[in-house]
Amino acid sequence: RLSLANPEATLTLKNMTLTSTQTSGTWDSYDVTFKCNVELENVVLEKALAIDGPGKTAKLTNVKINETHDYYALWIVAGSNVVIDGLEVTSSGRGIKIDAEYVDNPTKTTLKISNAKFTTVKKAAIMVDSPAGADITCENINIENCTADSKNVVWVDSDADSYYDLVTVTGATKFQEQ
Repeated sequence: RLSLANPEATLTLKNMTLTSTQTSGTWDSYDVTFKCNVELENVVLEKALAIDGPGKTAKLTNVKINETHDYYALWIVAGSNVVIDGLEVTSSGRGIKIDAEYVDNPTKTTLKISNAKFTTVKKAAIMVDSPAGADITCENINIENCTADSKNVVWVDSDADSYYDLVTVTGATKFQEQ
């Protein structure tokens, strides 16, 4: 887990490959986790990535995530503000999850994602499970290789069906998981 002493600071990482030695566990122990404002540019992750900071911002530019377990490739904690331009996800599991797990008073998540390609085995490219909902803007998203759904970019988790209307999607389609 990476965090900064100054909560207003931004950690910037460029032109590198990241992984960790944790071999299994929940997202908060397994993933490469940022508990701070972060900018990643031209970064390859050989492990799932977590943005864990309600109220924090993340900017990902030309990022590749290779996840070989049945996990989400990118976990976004509810209340984050994430901008992605250029993302390639290859996962034996799932794509992106926006979730309120371990958040006492979740706030709305903002996700702007463009120029992304997903190759996944399960679920949708983007899954939302947060009582605060999410505003998601999509542009140029390739989900042809999402085994579970190559039509709908965003799913609202089956546990969050009462929050379906709090998830707004621009530039793509949304579906209620059954």
